[in-house]
Amino acid sequence: EEGYLRPHWMTLELEGVNAHSQLKRNKDWVVDQAKSVAVEPELPPITASFRRRVRDATRHYAAVALGRFAYPHYRSHRPGWALVAALGWTWKFFTGRYRAAQAERIVEQVKRHRFFLMPLQLSGDYQIRAHSPFPDMPGAAAYVLESFASHAPADAHLLMKAHPLDSSFFDWAGFIRGRAAKLGMAERVHYIDGGDLDELAAQAAGMVCVNSTSATLALQAGTSVCALGEAIYKFPGLTFSGHVDEFWSNPTPPDPGLYEAFRRVLVDQCLVRGGLASESAVTTLVENLAEKLCAGSVAHSVASQAVMLKK
Repeated sequence: EEGYLRPHWMTLELEGVNAHSQLKRNKDWVVDQAKSVAVEPELPPITASFRRRVRDATRHYAAVALGRFAYPHYRSHRPGWALVAALGWTWKFFTGRYRAAQAERIVEQVKRHRFFLMPLQLSGDYQIRAHSPFPDMPGAAAYVLESFASHAPADAHLLMKAHPLDSSFFDWAGFIRGRAAKLGMAERVHYIDGGDLDELAAQAAGMVCVNSTSATLALQAGTSVCALGEAIYKFPGLTFSGHVDEFWSNPTPPDPGLYEAFRRVLVDQCLVRGGLASESAVTTLVENLAEKLCAGSVAHSVASQAVMLKK
């Protein structure tokens, strides 16, 4: 799976990610484990190429389409049609400058106020469908908007940011604008398709998400995070432990030093250096996967021998 920390990392866990992860979500355990983990070294960045992503995606969807004849009962985990996604990417390409300029203008306005940030995830994201209480992302967004309308301070603003890989034709701007107007807060809710997520996460009063990896950017900056779904980083001390209705008035930041400890444990136990979007990234990934799997095999063998000796 793509990394809990991005970019530069991939996730490698035996039982699965987020709700299926075997990593303990307990701050005392995390702090104790971090004491025996070496400080993360300075490593060269993992390269990525959008051209490579396009090439691999094209090959994948071509194989799925042609494979229907040999495997008529195959069902992809991805909803929707590849052709629609391709048309969406074409539209994003031709409207990129306009969307970036619009996002910059809206961000400058929002920065004048105390604001909360919600990074939107893809509705087709398996983490939404399998590890959250929502059927899709519009449902999650509607839930957050209603909570914000009923419980947020009157001077607070909410900035909802599109996922950078969202190529759907869903009218997020119209959806959010319409919901906000019905809830009587059209002037306090904003939507952007662009902007610097690192910068926004650091400047926000708090971040609300389902289980997006974007939360790690907020936690690293000391910004409070309220996660609505199951997430590897969701535990008391690191993220907000109350209900989202309470979050708007009391966004408690993470305990000092806890995210740094959590990151060290995450890198040590759940992550592998590498990627899929360039030849060098794949080479690095395979080498590190082999090293980690072999180390795990040796450790398991030693532990098994120790148990036998005790018997």
